[in-house]
Amino acid sequence: MMFGRKPRIPIDILIPNSIKQNRKPIKFSSKQINELGLVEILADEEPTEKNIPEEAKIYFNNLKQKLTNSFEIAKFNRNIRMDKDKKDHERRLRKFDYKIRDLVLTDHPKL
Repeated sequence: MMFGRKPRIPIDILIPNSIKQNRKPIKFSSKQINELGLVEILADEEPTEKNIPEEAKIYFNNLKQKLTNSFEIAKFNRNIRMDKDKKDHERRLRKFDYKIRDLVLTDHPKL
């Protein structure tokens, strides 16, 4: 539900799908020094509207719709659960009627 797709398992990393390996090579690389030491940065070309594949746009729209639907279902189920818990809590509450001069036990930090 978090990512809108089936999770990848370790075997997917060990034996990659050959279709997914057909990608364009990295356009440029640069090196930076930060708190981790020397870090090499690999980057593709900057994504713009014209160089984003149509499949990626379709995938993004489908993912957005799935996540929206999942969020709505989770919110609906959360509200049902909260209402049920509220009713259970109110049913277990005991109401006490105190009268003037009744002795009661209090918890006061300064006493």
